Amino acid sequence: MLTVVVVLVMVFGVAVTGTRTASQAEAKPINPYVPCPDWQILHPGWPCFGNFPEIEEPTLPSLPPPPPGLPTPAVPAPQTTIPTAPPSTTSVSPPAAALTPPAPQPAPNPCQAIIPVPGYVPPALPGHPANAACSYSPPSSRPPTPREAIEPYLHEAKTWGACGINSPDDKTVRSFDRGTIKIGDRVFTEGQSVLQCGNDRYGYRHLQSRQHDRKWGAVDYSYNWRDNADRIIEKTLRKPDVACYSLPNNTYVLGLQLWEYVKRDGRLTGKTQWSNVVIDANNGRIITAFPTLQKPRCQ
Repeated sequence: MLTVVVVLVMVFGVAVTGTRTASQAEAKPINPYVPCPDWQILHPGWPCFGNFPEIEEPTLPSLPPPPPGLPTPAVPAPQTTIPTAPPSTTSVSPPAAALTPPAPQPAPNPCQAIIPVPGYVPPALPGHPANAACSYSPPSSRPPTPREAIEPYLHEAKTWGACGINSPDDKTVRSFDRGTIKIGDRVFTEGQSVLQCGNDRYGYRHLQSRQHDRKWGAVDYSYNWRDNADRIIEKTLRKPDVACYSLPNNTYVLGLQLWEYVKRDGRLTGKTQWSNVVIDANNGRIITAFPTLQKPRCQ
C-alpha cells in the first residue's frame, strides 16, 4: 500500500511540473526576439542596431531538476518567422535617408551682386578664414557700333527698281539674301526675299502708303531713305537678333537692334531702335519693313 502512494505522488508531481513547464514554454513575449540577419531579411534596407535582450529577447524559463529516473524536459527555442521572399542582393539605401534634410545651399556671393561695391569685404562665418575683398572690373564687352554690327554684311546700297502707276503688283523692286530661320520645330530655309511693287497691303507701295519711307529716312539723314532701308533690311534678313512666327497672319517677324552713335568719334548715345521686317511664311516675300522703338513681337 505504501508503494502505491509513492507512485501516485510521483505521478502527481510530474503532472504539476509538466503543466508549469508548458505554461512557461508557450508564453510569448510582447516583442519576440528575431535574430538580426532574419530581421533584415524581413525589413530590407533597414539597419539592425544592437541587441536589447531586456526588450526583445525572451528569457528562457529555468526549470527545476527532474526527479531521478525521468528525462530532462526540452526547452522550446524561440520561433522565427520564415521569410516568404528570397533576400535581395540589391543595395538599397535606408528609407530613413529620406528624412535626412538636404545639404544647405551656399549663401549668395555678395561680390556678385547686381550693383557690386569695389573693396567690400564680406563678413566671415565664425571659425572660417577671413574673406578677400571684392574686386570689380567693368565688363570688357560693349554693344557694337552700328558699323561694327553691320560690318560683316556691309555693302553699297543697291538701286531699287521703279514702281510706276502702271507697274504690276508682282514687279520686283529688290531681291534680298535671307538666312535660315528656325523657331522651335519650324524651319524656313535660306533663300531670297523679294520686295515687290505690291499694293496697299504689302510691298513698296505699302511702305509709302504707311509713311514708312519717312521713318527710314529719319534713321540717318545723310542717306536716302531707300539706302537706309536697303542696308538694314539686308542685315535683318541675313542674321536677325529676334525672330518669331505669327500664326494668324502666317508670317515671320524679324528684328534687328540698331544703336545710335555719334559719327565724329563713334561714341554711343544710348538710344536704340529696332528694324521690323515681316515676310510671308510661304514664299518669303516681304510684306512690310519699318523701324520702331519697340522690340518686334508676334501675336
